[in-house]
Amino acid sequence: MFKTLGTVVSLLLSYGLPLLANGLFSTLLGVRTQVEGFSATLFDIDDDTDQ
Repeated sequence: MFKTLGTVVSLLLSYGLPLLANGLFSTLLGVRTQVEGFSATLFDIDDDTDQ
């Protein structure tokens, strides 16, 4: 039982940690581009969805 639980937890963590890192990096990229004064269209992070 505990061996199976450990396997499932490690599988979920190995999937969840890169997913979390990707989300944090995307947030950091958006914040950093605004602080540095880059155009939002340069990184395609526009809020304009009605194209």
